[in-house]
Amino acid sequence: MDLRESLGPRGQRLWDAILGADDGLDGDQHDQELVAETCRILDVIDGLSAAVERDGVTVTGSRGQTVVHPAVAELRQQQIAFSRLIAQLNLDEAEVGAILSARAASAKRAGQKRWRALKDQQRGSA
Repeated sequence: MDLRESLGPRGQRLWDAILGADDGLDGDQHDQELVAETCRILDVIDGLSAAVERDGVTVTGSRGQTVVHPAVAELRQQQIAFSRLIAQLNLDEAEVGAILSARAASAKRAGQKRWRALKDQQRGSA
């Protein structure tokens, strides 16, 4: 199974938007690994969000007290990591948000175009 197929739905959409569904990977190995990690983190965020949505923001602690769901803190940390990776990839968070929405065809094309332009620019300055 290839990496793209191991991703969840939004991870795959982000992968497709940046690198293309055909796995015609542009950029160097480091960039590819960065994109892969960004997609994986997005899937983790989705899983944590689902847990909080299912259980609520608060849960019952070991002594019967109400406590913040442990996934809330981890979700926040994963969101920070995701934002940092998006910045490392030189992608705009608003653009990524549009890519991940259900109505993302034009945003997807814009993301791929921007990625290729960035890679071309980096190749030209190397």
